[in-house]
Amino acid sequence: MDFTRFGYSVGSKFNVDGSIRRFPGNTIISKITPDMPVFTHIQDINNMLRESDDGCVAFLPAESWHMTVMEGLCDQERNPAFWTTKLRLDVNFAETDKFLADAFANIEPLKQTKMVLVCIRELGGTIINLRPESGSDAENLRRYRDEFTEVSGIRFPRHDKYTFHISLGYGLHMPNDIQRKKLNIFEQRANDYIKKQDIHFILKPPVFTYFDDMLYFSEQPVAR
Repeated sequence: MDFTRFGYSVGSKFNVDGSIRRFPGNTIISKITPDMPVFTHIQDINNMLRESDDGCVAFLPAESWHMTVMEGLCDQERNPAFWTTKLRLDVNFAETDKFLADAFANIEPLKQTKMVLVCIRELGGTIINLRPESGSDAENLRRYRDEFTEVSGIRFPRHDKYTFHISLGYGLHMPNDIQRKKLNIFEQRANDYIKKQDIHFILKPPVFTYFDDMLYFSEQPVAR
């Protein structure tokens, strides 16, 4: 496991003790819900992580599990590279909510798209990497993301190389040698599980969501 970014979210999304911080934003996601067979697999992987973690990870609740289809804006990240070209950097954040919700409403819905669980990765925390099942699934996502980019003015630096994933938790600090060994064992167990189960699933239709922190993504506007 590569732990180079473990702890990057402390001070923004989480406190060092694992408690949540306010981090307002908006995003387009496909939710992972209990009625989906893949949900049980993610629970199994999450339980493996909990068994191996020794205070390094701030876990996300199952209610927040999702695949980000297209990143939106975050109030605390007012950087031209991670902002829309169609709004000022100093705009009231409620305006970004309305502008992007309107943009979302004016694009064609995503065609039915299938994804596959690939492997565990460290990306500032613990994530499950996903990939489109086929070339046509990849094309569905590319067209959808590019259309939203066109109407929203959002195109982040890695737009064409975005890694689809499901986040299980965020790293709180660099693990010591014992913690690192436990997490590496988890990675091997989880990857063996993913390979054996060969997990495919159909994405739920994307929804535009609002959040105040990483614990809950609301389909209804939230106070800013």
